[in-house]
Amino acid sequence: MQSFLFGNKMFSFKKLCILIFTTSVFSSCIFPVKGFDKQKKPATPDYSLPQNWAALPDRKDSADAILTKAGIIDLQKDAPVDVFFIHPTTFAASGKWNADLKKKRVNKRTDELSMRYQASVFNGCCKIYAPRYRQANIIAYVEKRGNAPKVFGLAYQDVREAFIYFLKNYNKGRPFILASHSQGTDHAVTLVKEFFKDSLLKKQLVAAYIIGRPIIKGSLKEIPMGDSASQTGCLVTWNAVPWGENTIFRTDPGNVECTNPLSWKRDTLSASASLNKGSLPKQFNKIDIGLADAKVTANGLLWIHRPNKTNEEYMYINSQSFHVIEYNLFYMNIRENVKLRIDTYFRNRK
Repeated sequence: MQSFLFGNKMFSFKKLCILIFTTSVFSSCIFPVKGFDKQKKPATPDYSLPQNWAALPDRKDSADAILTKAGIIDLQKDAPVDVFFIHPTTFAASGKWNADLKKKRVNKRTDELSMRYQASVFNGCCKIYAPRYRQANIIAYVEKRGNAPKVFGLAYQDVREAFIYFLKNYNKGRPFILASHSQGTDHAVTLVKEFFKDSLLKKQLVAAYIIGRPIIKGSLKEIPMGDSASQTGCLVTWNAVPWGENTIFRTDPGNVECTNPLSWKRDTLSASASLNKGSLPKQFNKIDIGLADAKVTANGLLWIHRPNKTNEEYMYINSQSFHVIEYNLFYMNIRENVKLRIDTYFRNRK
């Protein structure tokens, strides 16, 4: 059986598929046969067209998801702040390096997973703008033939153009939040490095929630790390794993940044599950209060005692990583924190 090197360990093809499955939900796990340069690229998206956005505030989409009895209400219409949300990997079709935005299947997966369970956390305080982009095939994270930089480069090209379009045509100088998960966070980090040397743009930034990928300590000098619940103009991030686990994606994360989403601090004190205002299950039919605790480890992971739930309730709750549900587990705390930072932002401007 063919094996592959991932980090410093060898995995069978089957085990590799299971491993990278935790970053998305997909139906096949096949390396593209042709190299990036020999493959026809999907059409470049035109961001003036609404269909090239997974979420826009003035139309009905999955980011509008509500649960009124739990206080999850869509208030985008009158929101004073925008959010630019970059979705995670939802693409792993065989034979292609980058997603084609004309393919309904991958767009549907983005909408039903990322927009519904992640981007919706911002709909109580922000107008949500989430571009579709020619995202990298998840297999690009482990390929060793030199295609990955170009594959991710094409994806970032779209995110960059969407961000520029957002700033000029939608945002127009309003305060905004930058948010992302997984592959989206890789692109968000690059956006920060490229665009946030601009002092005017920094003044517009309420906060950056860029979650689900290791960010080496000190590697992002453009935005300071947040260390309190009400701090603005800062970055918060975490990578969630079961309590006692010291690797992520089967590798040692090293010395990475981490925020505790129950205390919004970076210290290594344990935060009790009693501080958890509510986790969001897959059914989106209730809120589980006090489900998960949290502790930042010395090497920058977020430890969580495994909740007594099934995979039918919370995706991959029994896996080696809680990567897929890093928003779900702290859904109401994030929602509450977004409002606090926005309120603080406007109070400080008076």
